[in-house]
Amino acid sequence: MLLKTEHVTKKYGNKENTVFAVKDISLEFEEGERTAITGKSGSGKTTLLHLLGGLLVPEEGKVWFQDQDLYRLKEKELAAYRRNHVSVIFQSFHLIPDMTGEENIILPCRLDNRKPDKDWFHEIVKTLGIEDRLKHLPGQMSGGQQQRFAIARAMMNRPKALLCDEPTGNLDARSGGEVIELLTRINEEFKTAVIIVTHDAGIAGSMPRVIELADGAVKSEKI
Repeated sequence: MLLKTEHVTKKYGNKENTVFAVKDISLEFEEGERTAITGKSGSGKTTLLHLLGGLLVPEEGKVWFQDQDLYRLKEKELAAYRRNHVSVIFQSFHLIPDMTGEENIILPCRLDNRKPDKDWFHEIVKTLGIEDRLKHLPGQMSGGQQQRFAIARAMMNRPKALLCDEPTGNLDARSGGEVIELLTRINEEFKTAVIIVTHDAGIAGSMPRVIELADGAVKSEKI
């Protein structure tokens, strides 16, 4: 078991104004698996992903990473978890605009005061096909290229899982398809677990496991 939620609940508001974004969800995710989380807008997809990524604290329940109770970690330990064990890839690329592509990729290493692994860097760059854009600023790249750099940055610390929040949402169909192909390749070649939040039925249909949420709860699961 890589990641696990145990009766996790996340809510907003209070008393009569309470809204359950996630309600009593228990799920397990194994190392190296590829999963889509689907559902209508407001179903709790992104909230669940953020709970797995250490970005939101649940009101009830537990989130486990291997044998660690995630939300018992101290803030520094939780930050290290987000840098080194899971990486979140957002719909917006969140590249630093005044840094080159290469500088954006190695940023997680700098935050940990570590020298980048040059061999690993070149392997990622080659896999993602971005060798010719390393010296470019994000503003000089297409949306698809920026998302490739965001994926490269997410992979730099060799995470166990990539948590992808609508990673193709800002891309055209062709670029979006290329990003999904790259995430599949990363999953197969590096055995990195890939969990994708998507409303795209085509993307969900290409995944071995599909979890559908409705009103903050698990509606169905296909394996």
